[in-house]
Amino acid sequence: MLSYNRFGFVVSKKVDKRAVVRNRLKRVLRELAQEYKDIQPGKDMLFIVIKNFYTVSTEEIQKTVSEVLKNLNLEQ
Repeated sequence: MLSYNRFGFVVSKKVDKRAVVRNRLKRVLRELAQEYKDIQPGKDMLFIVIKNFYTVSTEEIQKTVSEVLKNLNLEQ
């Protein structure tokens, strides 16, 4: 088992054709995932971005990601 967590981010061209937008979404998600340190080490997590995700504010994304990660941590 690894002593750290691994995160993967999938943003397809169906979300947006522009690489700039897709990369921005990945950066935002990566930053949010790194801020959350309460997850037990050794976990692999994959975030799959759905269509129209880029229209949501960064604060709303942060709230959603935080809720998901907290729920995952409670199941352990």
